[in-house]
Amino acid sequence: VPRGVGVVITMAVSAQLVQRGVDARWLVGGGLAVAAVSLWEMTHWTLMMDGWPCIISGLIQGLGLGFVFMPLQGMAFATLGPHQRTEGSSLMNLSRNIGASIGISIVTTMLARGIQTSHADLAPNITAQRLDTVDPSLFSMFGGSTDAIMAMANAEITRQAAMIAYLNDFYMMAIVTALSVPLVIFLRRPKGPPPKADP
Repeated sequence: VPRGVGVVITMAVSAQLVQRGVDARWLVGGGLAVAAVSLWEMTHWTLMMDGWPCIISGLIQGLGLGFVFMPLQGMAFATLGPHQRTEGSSLMNLSRNIGASIGISIVTTMLARGIQTSHADLAPNITAQRLDTVDPSLFSMFGGSTDAIMAMANAEITRQAAMIAYLNDFYMMAIVTALSVPLVIFLRRPKGPPPKADP
């Protein structure tokens, strides 16, 4: 919800700025930079935090993405005539969907692999000697069952491993987004209004 609110706000603002003659490339670059900052903030999340970091980073990310969507779409259609806009819209949606699918696949794969790797790194730290330091009341709670205690420990390791994997994904996305900012110089600024349809 906070991300959606941010997108709605800056999409309206960016449309007004473009109409006033602001270079859309600056808006796209600024939006990507703001999104990168929000992703960097997400790399500092912890398992002990409350909901506010999620709300704040989501709002900031939405504000950045709103500055990307509208100007980018405007530049894509600025030089297309009315008879080309249907094909242009289809091509743009296709490119967006393919890009999103590839990105989601990469991030999901990295997340799953990160959870497995982090779990493998953390699990050797749970030894019989370390379990001796566990509060004895926990053993009585589970009826002294070693399997139950180990299952509880494994669940906590999995939780910690998932957090580590998410933070690594956020870190990677922050870097990729930040590296995308200079690429806006390769976007062409429209030289004039789009051609009008023949009467």
